[in-house]
Amino acid sequence: MSQFSGRIAIALDNVAMTFPRGTQALRPVSLQIAAGQFLCLLGPSGCGKSTLLRIIAGLQMPSAGEVIRDDGAGSVSFVFQDAHLLPWRNISRNVTLPLELAGIEKSTRRARASEMLEQVGLADFQRHYPAQLSGGMKMRASLARALVSNPSLLLLDEPFAAVDEMTRQKLDEQLLELWRKRGMTVIFVTHSVAEAAFLGQRAVVFSPRPGRVLLDHVLDLPAQRNLALRSDPQFARECGVLYQALEQGGRA
Repeated sequence: MSQFSGRIAIALDNVAMTFPRGTQALRPVSLQIAAGQFLCLLGPSGCGKSTLLRIIAGLQMPSAGEVIRDDGAGSVSFVFQDAHLLPWRNISRNVTLPLELAGIEKSTRRARASEMLEQVGLADFQRHYPAQLSGGMKMRASLARALVSNPSLLLLDEPFAAVDEMTRQKLDEQLLELWRKRGMTVIFVTHSVAEAAFLGQRAVVFSPRPGRVLLDHVLDLPAQRNLALRSDPQFARECGVLYQALEQGGRA
């Protein structure tokens, strides 16, 4: 598995968010995220973790604090909870969209889309349309579209929450494999303790709204992870650490 370097890719300096009508979504959050790290943001629904992800992406301005990105950082890709595929485009043309918007020539677009769809297991579905795919396949297509531009930072907002548990576990494994191959920085939002423990090198646990950091925890788990890990006693212990932080935060 890719080990994160000492270089800081993203620094959050007292980032807070209060919406115009007075709803406080986030209390000040300060974090440093190393290049190549897989970080999970874990917390109950409505705790501000998705808001923080949008702030990191530059899709939303914080009401206080700042996000500092390494000057040498490359492009950013975002995977939302919904696949957001264009229904009138086949899967290949959905995946090529970021390259098309960037002005990349057609032959290069097609070749890169084909390569990415093969990596996510959709090589045989390039000419299919979104309506012809299952929910899990749509999310894999969305992931391929996010990765086709070779981002250095990948942000994911509960991308697998709507699929069944077995599909979700397979998608988690597939995402880890792509991360290992590419060495990018990944920030993954989830409300699932097991998913955060399985995916992350590090998990940051948030309190109920207004979100504040309850725990910033480096996960003590093997570098190589597969479905068998979920039945390992050490995995259960790590899940317990995260769950305990959530439970204490809910009582505070």
